[in-house]
Amino acid sequence: MDKTPAAVPSEPKYVSSVLWLFLVIYFLVNVINRIFPESIPRIVYTALCIFLPFFFAIIHGTRRYGFKNLLFFLVVCLVISNFFENLSIITGFPFGDYYYSDNLGPKIFLVPFLIGFAYFATGYLAWIMAEALLGAVNPILKKGNIFFVPLIASFGMASWDFTFDPFSSTMNGDWVWLHGGGFFGVPFGNFLGWLFCVFTFYQVFGFYLSRQKQESFDKIAPQNKVFWYQAALFYGLTGIDNIFVLFRLKDSIVKDPTGREWHTSDIFHSLALTTIFTMFFIAILAAIRIKQNEKITS
Repeated sequence: MDKTPAAVPSEPKYVSSVLWLFLVIYFLVNVINRIFPESIPRIVYTALCIFLPFFFAIIHGTRRYGFKNLLFFLVVCLVISNFFENLSIITGFPFGDYYYSDNLGPKIFLVPFLIGFAYFATGYLAWIMAEALLGAVNPILKKGNIFFVPLIASFGMASWDFTFDPFSSTMNGDWVWLHGGGFFGVPFGNFLGWLFCVFTFYQVFGFYLSRQKQESFDKIAPQNKVFWYQAALFYGLTGIDNIFVLFRLKDSIVKDPTGREWHTSDIFHSLALTTIFTMFFIAILAAIRIKQNEKITS
């Protein structure tokens, strides 16, 4: 007797709508913050820019991996990033010598509570970009992708830090680089430290996924192209504020802890260009690869 093939699970219709809602709200928050400066309290704006991508990643990631597997990534990301952040504040390794001010609110040890959520949100999006670029549609990583996805995701994640660190540190004072640095007060080694830190938790997740059974993903609905496009768009949008700020740009001079002076207009122009040629490029290239991937349904 022929067995009836198991029905392919379908994604709840509301999921895509909710993800689009988060995308639109995130975009509008950044537009409003630049058109009407100080209309959104700074701590509220910061929280929105962290938690909107965070909840997007939770919903999107659950549809991609299932809650249990996404929870593993969340825990690994939070624990490893917090460990390395605290280690660097105490010893200078791997990011350099710095400390967090009180601008970002309560801390876990020496690191603001909000930082871990930011690591996870953008960390997840950078991971999806790496999968898209490599055509890794199957969530179970195999062969070279066990290492290639973490490697590419690490550069995607570090690119994000590259687009905002001078603004958040040298200008805003959210964290302070004790010895300054050549990238508008940020040291060269910070970005190498980012690669090391994020690659560590990405590689742990890569090994974890490589050991999973296909049956554990059979109840998860296949993701269509729109689902993947949404992640690419949100990844790109995380740098959009660097473009909006150019429309109301005013120049002033700030000093890093070493006394070195920097023009804020130079910082903003450099970060805007960095955003365009790193995050925007990665998002566009990922979208092209998604469109070309015949394994992803329309």
